[in-house]
Amino acid sequence: MRKLCFLLLFGAFLGSAIAQENKPSGPPPGDTSKAKKPANMADKVKGSRKIDGLFTLYQDTATGGLQIYVKKNQLGKDYIYQSFSMGGPTSLFLNQNMIRETWVFKIQKAFDKIEFSQVNNSFYYDKNNAVSKAADVDVTGAVFYSDKVAAEDSSGYLVSGDGLFLSEKLDPIRPLIPPTIPPGTFFNLGTLNSAKSKYDKVRSFPNNTDVIVELAYDNPTPYNGGGKDITDARYNRIKFQHSFLEMPNSDYRPRRDDPRVGYFMQEVDNLTSIKVADYKDMINRWNLVKKDPTAALSEPVEPIVWWVENTTPVEFRQTIVEAGLKWNEAFEKAGFKNAVVMKIMPDDADWDPADIRYNVIRWVSSPYPTYGAIGPSFVNPKTGEIIGADITVEWFSGSATPIQEELFNGYPAIGEMQDNDPTKLFLSANQQKHWMNCNLAQELKAQFTTGLTVLDIDGASPKEITEMHKQFLYYLIMHEMGHTMGLNHNMKASQMLSPADLNNTTLTHTEGLQGSVMDYPAINVSLDRSKQGDYYTTKVGPYDAWAIEYGYTPFSTTDEEAGLKKILARSGEANLAFGNDADDMRSFGNGVDPRVMINDMSSDMMGYAEDRVKLVNNLM
Repeated sequence: MRKLCFLLLFGAFLGSAIAQENKPSGPPPGDTSKAKKPANMADKVKGSRKIDGLFTLYQDTATGGLQIYVKKNQLGKDYIYQSFSMGGPTSLFLNQNMIRETWVFKIQKAFDKIEFSQVNNSFYYDKNNAVSKAADVDVTGAVFYSDKVAAEDSSGYLVSGDGLFLSEKLDPIRPLIPPTIPPGTFFNLGTLNSAKSKYDKVRSFPNNTDVIVELAYDNPTPYNGGGKDITDARYNRIKFQHSFLEMPNSDYRPRRDDPRVGYFMQEVDNLTSIKVADYKDMINRWNLVKKDPTAALSEPVEPIVWWVENTTPVEFRQTIVEAGLKWNEAFEKAGFKNAVVMKIMPDDADWDPADIRYNVIRWVSSPYPTYGAIGPSFVNPKTGEIIGADITVEWFSGSATPIQEELFNGYPAIGEMQDNDPTKLFLSANQQKHWMNCNLAQELKAQFTTGLTVLDIDGASPKEITEMHKQFLYYLIMHEMGHTMGLNHNMKASQMLSPADLNNTTLTHTEGLQGSVMDYPAINVSLDRSKQGDYYTTKVGPYDAWAIEYGYTPFSTTDEEAGLKKILARSGEANLAFGNDADDMRSFGNGVDPRVMINDMSSDMMGYAEDRVKLVNNLM
């Protein structure tokens, strides 16, 4: 009996083992057919506020956490990333409304992850050349963010946005401090504290999605306490805006750059050409299209509209409007009338001037401004088409208010610094973040102070001083607006008139005081006070009109090259002389043409210098 029970028990175990052996096995390694599916979409966005637009966002109403919904038809498409500093230490170029990074990115799905990667647009390959089949083979990829799909539905994927926006993955905010610079030489933000960082505003429109964050930085042992604007050097919060933009969908045609006329540009190297320096650089310009293509002079379908922000002092608003409209004279040379439209933002406006859909001229008053006024624009890196622009004017410059502290705590211009100067090393290491910084306002205000001294000693009336400031403001706005049209500096333009013609208002009111408003001129204070003309030019110069003609004249595809060559053929005319920062001689050992200089005036440099010495002696 005992033996029978043993045999039965043995048989049961044997049958179980055989059954286990024949049981279907699990999925082999690498088989994802039964991988865990992402969570239900409705569950993942429960308790979140939905924000529709270019990218749909979901913000948790309890924690503030952000999720991005990427549609399947958005995968593989090019988008533009644009960053702005919205408030922070000016010593680190984190001024409010400072335009910073602009580049192209795309979103792709890789297995269970969504990847955000930057696109390199630096090279051109002729498709008719067989070597183009190897295009970009040695160009590195740049995945700046990757995260697992949190949920999905038939139309798209949901991923966390906190690791993207509450981080430095998009635009590193902390400046690069070269290792040769001793600790404490510059103010240091410290380390990003994600737990203390938060979202300020989240908004999405059909063509752009904006995420404004406040990033917290901790520096337990700061060697440099910063200035009065730093509340506590151990703890700093930076306000920053990340914008995702739809790639413009239009018939815009890029226009080639030419060294005879000064435009900012998108640099592109031709890697399928045997010509020397056969670049494919494209100038930065607005997409202006005539309402009536057959008319010699036509209004544009979409003009360049500027809003004078309600932060602008009331007494200066009309002057700024008038100065901006002066650019229409230049655009008429390109066949457009009323290309520039100026409007004043109501004090009770219900729209946000920080919205990138508006081009705004704003005034601010920072404790330690690194610029007096700045006029950057942001563009499509693939074509050079300008998408939007802002002009920011600092109160201390725009009002031309003399600040005594500047006389005692001033700093030398970067061109006067030695190559190993810590400040120069720091600026050089970080200049890509603020490459369109313009020093005109500081130079202009210093010149204005000189004129103010002359008028004060001369016993000038308040009316005359007000007129001088009005001309000062005209020039400042026209200059910065010129940058937003795509123009870079022209430091040779002040050579246009002879000393004898500088105060001939019959001439200067028709031709201008100088060839371009893109120069850094000396103030025109007459030695003979009874013959004072314009202190600053109050109209665009002949070079400006010619440059706009080159950049904006519409041509058919077949006529464009011949048309551009015809315009460029005038480059030898004296009034169209051009030389930008790369050629100017303000820096030691740089430049070969003494006519390319700042703070000068007239075609007779030596005669004008002697005249200035006499003026100073008369004041003493």
